[in-house]
Amino acid sequence: MSAARDRKFLTLIIAAVKDNRGKLVYTDLSDLDFTGFDLRGMDLEGTNLRFGKLVRARLERADLVGANLFGANLTRANLENARLIGADLRHANLTNAKLNGANFWTADMTGADLRGAVMTGTDLRGVNLTCARVTREQLAKAVIDHSTRLPNFDSSPRAPAP
Repeated sequence: MSAARDRKFLTLIIAAVKDNRGKLVYTDLSDLDFTGFDLRGMDLEGTNLRFGKLVRARLERADLVGANLFGANLTRANLENARLIGADLRHANLTNAKLNGANFWTADMTGADLRGAVMTGTDLRGVNLTCARVTREQLAKAVIDHSTRLPNFDSSPRAPAP
């Protein structure tokens, strides 16, 4: 199938799912291109989106509990108030994503790239952020606790002292 036919097919599938209460749970959608798709409020619980391309995707209030987003590209995606509890976001690209109010409780974000992501009120309790690219300033606006595994900020390369 051509890329254009793939997008048309995905558009039809998403439209049909939205007409059926927005449920697309435990489905294998790995390696697919959802760039710019409107997936707001959809139930994608347990869905496999491994290595998916979700650039600029609209995922506000989406339910991605337990979803596999390993290596997914979520650059500039809008995940405000989405539920990603226990999701696998290892090595996901979330640069410049909108994560305000999203719930990532106990998700694995090892090696995720969060540079430029807006994280006001983002629930990161119990999240593994080991080796993630995130700043202290971003984390200061998020909700973290003793169970949040933070990256080692001291291991980043530094400029030599003058």
